[in-house]
Amino acid sequence: MLKHYISWQIRKWWPMLLIFSIILTVTALYTNAFTTMAVRYYDNGSEYVPYYSFGSTTSNMPSLFIVGLVLSLVMSLFVFSYRTRRQSVDVFYQAAYAPTTIKRVRLLIGLAILLLSMLIAFLLGTTVFLLRYVSTPAEEIKNNIKFVRISVHWGMYFLSFFLTFIFVGLHYLINCFLVSLGDYTFDQICLLIFGNIFLALCFTSPVIYFDAALMKHGVLNDYMWYPALYSLGPVGPVALVTTTMEQAIFQRDVAGDFAVNAVVSSSIYALGGIGALAFNLFVPDPSGEHADQAGARNQAVAMIPHGAAAVLGMLMAALGLINDVSVLALSILPIFGFILFSVVYYALLALWRHSFRMKKFDLICYVSVVGGTLVMLTFAMAL
Repeated sequence: MLKHYISWQIRKWWPMLLIFSIILTVTALYTNAFTTMAVRYYDNGSEYVPYYSFGSTTSNMPSLFIVGLVLSLVMSLFVFSYRTRRQSVDVFYQAAYAPTTIKRVRLLIGLAILLLSMLIAFLLGTTVFLLRYVSTPAEEIKNNIKFVRISVHWGMYFLSFFLTFIFVGLHYLINCFLVSLGDYTFDQICLLIFGNIFLALCFTSPVIYFDAALMKHGVLNDYMWYPALYSLGPVGPVALVTTTMEQAIFQRDVAGDFAVNAVVSSSIYALGGIGALAFNLFVPDPSGEHADQAGARNQAVAMIPHGAAAVLGMLMAALGLINDVSVLALSILPIFGFILFSVVYYALLALWRHSFRMKKFDLICYVSVVGGTLVMLTFAMAL
């Protein structure tokens, strides 16, 4: 009977595969259609000197990665949409299958659709890339300008796609974990946004703040990239694919320290994705008594928006450590930012609770986060 259910779900979901494939394929084809296949050198009288930057040469992996991350957000909401409609709640929770089985089937079908659409886009995009590559002469001279075909490391090219393939799947699993904690659409969207903010900044914000405060240098310098990579968000994998791997594909110089940090951060992110997969597959699904009820199920889920506000507040406080602006701007901008942060934070909580009268728990968290941010901001401005 489960086979018939899976078959029914696949027939119902095939338009998603078509839509995702079209979006990703157009992205890949557009990228590869306009990428530069030859580097220009001009004759200065004694030798040929590079005329054109390598920067306009790119594979389709960065664009596929970014668009794939966005589509993973959409797919995660679609996978758990059955919990947010009254009609479907009764149907799914009274089916002959356990709620956890339904969740597993939808989760894995969604993952298969996302990854299969990426594979289709990669194959079509690579076909165009190869056709343009082989039709470009290895070297030719026109009007005293020498055109040299770009050098491609094909092993790195396919490794880059493999990493893109894996990390988009992991991001989807993490998004599914966040969405699964909500009971209605707005709740799920909020958890998706707040959860990703918290995961991306939970390590980054403290490191940047204390690094800037204790080492007494501004956050807007090269050093900020390294702590920015260490997060449970996709920052590290994006940096790995869009910079390090791109440099390796076209055999350019790779910044070793940046690459090492990106690899380590990506490994940490992979562990988070594996944990999300384990949660989605093995933690029992609720029986349905929470379905269509507004609000979070427990205090742990309710901490997610407060955690996101806390790490954003710490990052905002770090702006007070920038020493490249005037004293007036250094005083006004952080204060204005703090006021805006407090108002937006309160407004989002009101939307979250559907009331401007917050619960005691939310009020305590709000006061703690705002107060802590004010203390850190004051300390930063006093340095």
